[in-house]
Amino acid sequence: MSTTSELNMEIFGTQQVPLLSSRQLAPFLRRSHTTVAKLQQQGILHYACDENGMPIAGRYDLLEAVGDFCNYLDIQIQKKSETTDLDAQKLRELRAKADIAEMKAAEMLKDYHAAKDIERLVNAHVAACKKRMLRILAEFTEQIVDMSDVCAVESVLTDAVYAALDDMRKWRPDEA
Repeated sequence: MSTTSELNMEIFGTQQVPLLSSRQLAPFLRRSHTTVAKLQQQGILHYACDENGMPIAGRYDLLEAVGDFCNYLDIQIQKKSETTDLDAQKLRELRAKADIAEMKAAEMLKDYHAAKDIERLVNAHVAACKKRMLRILAEFTEQIVDMSDVCAVESVLTDAVYAALDDMRKWRPDEA
């Protein structure tokens, strides 16, 4: 990685670049000059230094300041990402605890059904639906075989399907 003076030489053609005030630096960082001052007070931005390494109050080296500000933003993004990950983990743990508590409560109340019982009921309902739908053919074939009006046939079959669906809505497991 190049030093600031090497970058200054490459970009500006000199090792020394004009030092900027907070008002001059602010547009480069897309912040106000008061924000630039606050960032300096917080130790995020650093004043430029003279040849003896002493800070020059109120003056910033453009490349140093932009680099410092980018580092600051990277750290903020990383903190936000860590917080978001932590919040998501806490939420998953909370949901898991709630699910476990719900299952324990249901078990204490005996308010649950075994999977095999549910599977048996669903299969019985599907079989009853299939049987009822197939019965439509047997019930209405004679009625529609001599019909020449397609709309009339459609109407008879639509009514039959809706009646079958209504029967299935009213279906009870004891009918299996």
